Amino acid sequence: MLRIKYGLALVFTLSLCPLLGMQEELIEEKKVEEKEMCTICIDALDKKEADSCCALACGHVFHTSCILSYLLVKCPHSAEFGGGIQEIDPSGAIFMCPLCRKEHGDWDSLFKQGDRWWGKRPLKERLDSLLVLPPHVFKQTLKKAFKKDETKKTVEEAFLNFTLEEQKRFLGRLSFDERIFYFRLLCEKNKLPCKNFDEVRLSMEILHDGVLLRPEDRLFLIKDNDEGRFSEFKTLESEVQGFILSFYSEKLSDKLFFDCFRELCSKKRSCMGDIYLVVALKKDWTRLGDQALLFAQCFAWDMANPKNKKFFLGCLWGLLGNEASVSLLKDYVNDKHVDFVDKTTVLCDRWKLLDEVTQLSCLKTLFDGSVSKRGILLNVLWDFIQPVTRDKYVEITFESGASFAVLLSLWGRFQPEQQMRFVKKVWENSNWKDKGDNEINSAIKLFGKFTPEQSKELTEYLMQSEEVSKTIQGILVSSQGPIYINMPIWGKLLKPEQKKSVATQFFHNLCGNGKKIKPPIFSSDFIACLGTEDQQKCFRFVLDADLSLLAKVKRLESYSSLDGTIDIIQNDDVVCKTLLDNFDNVSVKDRLSICGYLVFFPLLRKKVLNSRADSQVTREKYKYLKTAYPIKSLAFLRFFNRVFDASNSTEKCFFVERFWKKLPAGSGVQSYYKKRIVNECELDHIKAYTSILGLNAIDEK
Repeated sequence: MLRIKYGLALVFTLSLCPLLGMQEELIEEKKVEEKEMCTICIDALDKKEADSCCALACGHVFHTSCILSYLLVKCPHSAEFGGGIQEIDPSGAIFMCPLCRKEHGDWDSLFKQGDRWWGKRPLKERLDSLLVLPPHVFKQTLKKAFKKDETKKTVEEAFLNFTLEEQKRFLGRLSFDERIFYFRLLCEKNKLPCKNFDEVRLSMEILHDGVLLRPEDRLFLIKDNDEGRFSEFKTLESEVQGFILSFYSEKLSDKLFFDCFRELCSKKRSCMGDIYLVVALKKDWTRLGDQALLFAQCFAWDMANPKNKKFFLGCLWGLLGNEASVSLLKDYVNDKHVDFVDKTTVLCDRWKLLDEVTQLSCLKTLFDGSVSKRGILLNVLWDFIQPVTRDKYVEITFESGASFAVLLSLWGRFQPEQQMRFVKKVWENSNWKDKGDNEINSAIKLFGKFTPEQSKELTEYLMQSEEVSKTIQGILVSSQGPIYINMPIWGKLLKPEQKKSVATQFFHNLCGNGKKIKPPIFSSDFIACLGTEDQQKCFRFVLDADLSLLAKVKRLESYSSLDGTIDIIQNDDVVCKTLLDNFDNVSVKDRLSICGYLVFFPLLRKKVLNSRADSQVTREKYKYLKTAYPIKSLAFLRFFNRVFDASNSTEKCFFVERFWKKLPAGSGVQSYYKKRIVNECELDHIKAYTSILGLNAIDEK
């Protein structure tokens, strides 16, 4: 059997291979690298033969015949559309690579390559593969085969031997007139009457419950009776009705033709029904005569799906005449169900064909109809609208609450002074702050386009804004605290240098107002925008704030991730003095917690710990010894010695006993403290710790 049929048989087998553990055996049996092999038929790729191999969008390569077979099996309707009697692309169909399942959208090139490859195949080979031939080749093959009785008989036998599903696919690739021949073959085979159309229809209805009949078959196989055909037509879906009028209108009498057109125009249609109707109107405009405009304007348009009206206008504009076309355009612009962008695009496309009155009327309708999308409208029609009219609508847009997204889309169309004027207008409209991340991102992009001069002007403007004034005034008059100041909304929008300028100016306005202020606490992102001196003031504000000492240290610790902050804080004598002066006023628990938070400030922590070595609380000093420094480190030994010197007799014995194993044994440290205990501690205290110190120490005492 040909490779093509072998490939079809393997399509489904291969899909099970991973589950059955067979794929590796199949590939190894062929002993061909994957990149040189068609994974549908497991045969070598002959890339030297023109058009024999086909690469999909994902990069996987197959035999052209194999991938076409796969396509026509997976998507049977592709045979009907690709180059067949219906020249409409099946946009709803999806064809994916058999290997990676990635979508391949270029059907046209695939069929064209198949046309070229199959066109070189012998007629016999093509007749053996009728169901998997590309549409053009399928038509050519049948036409050539019917020229000789022998090959014609081959086609007839092949058709009669097809399964019911295969016969349905085969007939779907033919026009109505071509299908009649095969209908008669089936009737004769099954000994059913087929002398006239009516007998054929009735016979086919009986045969397999009529599944091989398409809607147009049932319509045209009815006796030549307009009334009966029209009754049948009315039962069909709008898409089928449109198809019949688009491709078979010549088979309808004038009366039936008009009746069917009126029926389809006056009913609610699917999207595809609309498209077929427009094709039919365009094709038979002359035949419709005086009623064409009536059908198009009064029936077809009113019942059209809003999504299809753009297509409707584009196809029929020249046929309708100027007055009717303009009338439909106005109706389209006023239709609330039509997408705004589609309206704008259509108006732009037809702008030069309209008189000035119509232009302004449509522009006003769109402008008034969607406040949020005025930026899109102005952008699309910018070069079409007269400058005076354009400036008028620009002013209205920003007076009525435009957003940063709108301003960003129009930014390049304004002069620098206009840009800043509109920035201030948008800023004053507080609604933009509630429009979500999209608006914030638009503002960030917009401020990123500022020149240095515009950034400076923005700083001056923000300092005078009501938002900043209220913040400063709130700090000056507040009687309750502490006051926390987070980075305002502009902190998210501005470039780093803009933020630094605005934050510094805000801070100086606050501190240089001549009044004593209640110490505010600034957020980390705000402090990050300030210079070193201003940061130091902020840290001192924290220490002066109405907070517990632990809360103040926590706040200072939260700033430790900022560049340079650690050195500023731990080298500030005021910070150190404030901590030491207030340490005795807090609980032991808070003191221990404070030392934990000071871990990022080692110099400051060392000063605090050294000051606590002479604490009167044994537990406090024990906790410091246990957690302050790594055990046996030089810093630990120094701190241990400092605590030992400041401790009483009992504490000295206690600390040595507790940390005996932590003291280096081989370096004389243990013996050093043993001697000091003997010399400095009371005998009763020594006796309590003989398990560590040993009886010899008591004898020595």
